[in-house]
Amino acid sequence: MRIQLLCDGGGIGDLLRRIGIARSIKLALPDAEIWLFALDHQIKWAQLDPIVDQLVSVTYDGRRPFNAIPNPLLYPYLETGAPFYATIDLYDPAEAYEDRESRIITRSRPDTWLSVAEAVLGCKLTHQHCVLAQRKDATVQAAVKLHEKLGGPPGFLVGLQPLSHWRWRSMGDAQTHAVIRALKEKGAQCVLFHHEDEPVKRWAEELGVAAVIGEKPEVLVEMVRVCDAFISGDSGFFHIANLVNVPTVGLFAQTNGEAIGRNYSTCRTINAGPAEREGLSCTSPCYRRATYGCDRMICELGCRAIQRIAPARVVDAVMELIREHKGKHLPAEERDKRAAFHIYD
Repeated sequence: MRIQLLCDGGGIGDLLRRIGIARSIKLALPDAEIWLFALDHQIKWAQLDPIVDQLVSVTYDGRRPFNAIPNPLLYPYLETGAPFYATIDLYDPAEAYEDRESRIITRSRPDTWLSVAEAVLGCKLTHQHCVLAQRKDATVQAAVKLHEKLGGPPGFLVGLQPLSHWRWRSMGDAQTHAVIRALKEKGAQCVLFHHEDEPVKRWAEELGVAAVIGEKPEVLVEMVRVCDAFISGDSGFFHIANLVNVPTVGLFAQTNGEAIGRNYSTCRTINAGPAEREGLSCTSPCYRRATYGCDRMICELGCRAIQRIAPARVVDAVMELIREHKGKHLPAEERDKRAAFHIYD
């Protein structure tokens, strides 16, 4: 039995959560052969979890819409007829999982995708996470690169991805600087992660911290795995850090942090509330709706609601999570070294 899973766009976080759906199907139907259709830039990330039997790379030409149903981007790539048993389109229109009355999205995308898969397959599925298994060669590379960037073995390490590919999910310049300065005052070594040099490289130089840019996915995962905590907006690294059980603080305004983070046991989400939205036209996660009239502004400047989340709230949440988690995700030897910094007290 072969099952085709279609991923119609989205970022790395959405891809990793869709691989969780593949694991859910495999658990219920262990003999199924799963094919995953994903965009070119997602394939290297999809290779990190061996649960998918066949990966098919789809090229996006920048013109056809991602989220059309039926999807013109993906359907030309499909195999048809036997031996395929089912084709499941893990589509992404908000209308599939929002409360139409309040216009607030209350279900997470994986919840919706799981329901779609259940309806197609006619069987009950249980939620599963993508598994980012540790790779020895990547672990060694990550340790060497971090040692070079930090100038010594990390004692108390916080990773940050302040900028998302989507500008409206990103932290602000002043906000990021304030968070990092406060963490450094507490003795933290900070590492900024991003896929492009600017402005992250410049920020790192201004703040005297490390920057990791453009690394291979498997090395990035291992760098994140050794962090004591991670800070991110609604972006790929929020999911990566949670999948490797690193205590993670997520900042949300344009999307619903409670819905997105509820399936992770190691995260704390900070959602922009009335104070952060004062004077703005939005009163709840807007999912970048044009009706609020700020699409052009947030494309250029970012979402003001997320940038108003106080740095002190972020830093306090990080330190609380570290104390609660006590480095349980780290090897015992490494955990004992970091305990000497009294960060778990």
